[in-house]
Amino acid sequence: MKRFVKITLMVMMAGLTISVFAGPGQQSSGKTSLTMSRWAGPHADDQKVVLRDYMAAHPDINVIMDDIDYLGMKQKQITSIQQPVGRGQYDLIFVFGVWTDEYISNGYVLPLDDYVARAGIDMSVYSQDFLAKESRNGKLYAFPARPEVQIMTYNTEWLARDGKSIPATMEEVIALARYYKEQGTGVALPAMQNDPSTDIFSTFLFSEGGDYIDPATGRLMLDSAAAKYAVRMWGELCKYAIVGSPTWHTDQASQATREAKAPFGFTAAGLAMLNGYQDQSAIVGKVAYRPIPTRRPIVSCASYWGWGIAANTPHPQEAFDFLAWLVSPETEKKQSMMNGQTTAINTTLNDPDIAAKYPFFSAVKESMQRIKTMPTSIKGAEMVQRLQAALNEIATTSRDPETVLAEVQAEYAGVDLRQ
Repeated sequence: MKRFVKITLMVMMAGLTISVFAGPGQQSSGKTSLTMSRWAGPHADDQKVVLRDYMAAHPDINVIMDDIDYLGMKQKQITSIQQPVGRGQYDLIFVFGVWTDEYISNGYVLPLDDYVARAGIDMSVYSQDFLAKESRNGKLYAFPARPEVQIMTYNTEWLARDGKSIPATMEEVIALARYYKEQGTGVALPAMQNDPSTDIFSTFLFSEGGDYIDPATGRLMLDSAAAKYAVRMWGELCKYAIVGSPTWHTDQASQATREAKAPFGFTAAGLAMLNGYQDQSAIVGKVAYRPIPTRRPIVSCASYWGWGIAANTPHPQEAFDFLAWLVSPETEKKQSMMNGQTTAINTTLNDPDIAAKYPFFSAVKESMQRIKTMPTSIKGAEMVQRLQAALNEIATTSRDPETVLAEVQAEYAGVDLRQ
């Protein structure tokens, strides 16, 4: 309630329409209303401010943001999209990468190629890796946004006090974690049963030349040497993680380092900007960032989102016009400068203004030179959930990591994960 009142007052003071913060379904007389669905948080709050620019330039358009908790967002989107044309709640939806196949195969989102061609948008500025992830059968269904990789955050003052240096290899990371575990802390690790655990595990897997699915047979390949190495590294990290890590998502792991409860840890790139906020961080001016150290050149596991248009929108052209503005290099840079938001636009990722303001962008850029993603097929996404449970089991028990991984492999023997 306090947050709503605060935002309301800000908008009233600015002399602007309250509809940008209004709930779904509220209309503004004489205007076309577009409602966008995304998860709530500081990035959403800043995006609301950016949306004012669009409405100021397009007084016939009223943009409404329905920003809610991530856990309930997917089901709310699907419920809306399954309604008849004009009866749904949303016009634009923020789609998590692992939902992409489901949304496209069920016809939840519109293909965008004709709109892109008519608008003459230069698609070369976007990461071609992420564009491919948002495409099926040669058609584009969403603009990639908010790519996410895990990076390492180090409290340089704490390390210097103990005569420690920033590790160059994974073995050195584990040795440093062991040292601090013996001192009562350890590495801050997002080891709960969720996406960050598989992001970290997968970075080891991919960097070793491994992958999940044999493209020729659809067979799961967690019995490879690369997978066994990756799960051993995960097991070692779990062994020397700070107390609480098995219940932590990336937010809590990042917070532990930011509040100087852990000397170093894993941080989602999208949260690294908080390390520079005086009112939220105890490590301002004494923090360093590095990619996850791997034995071979890093191939990061990247999660990503995509902005798509709901198939049942009554205003597809207006929705696309707004979407094209929202994901343009100019708007992306504005959002990145506000809060360090990561981007799938190459020019923005390499922008010197952003790099100067947010030092962690160098680690993000290096981590994103070579990326792969988790399986997005329906069966593949099901397997990923099972793997997340296995990685959490390793974090919470003393079972042998390779044995736990072998159980996942056995469960999916004979399953074609391409489906």
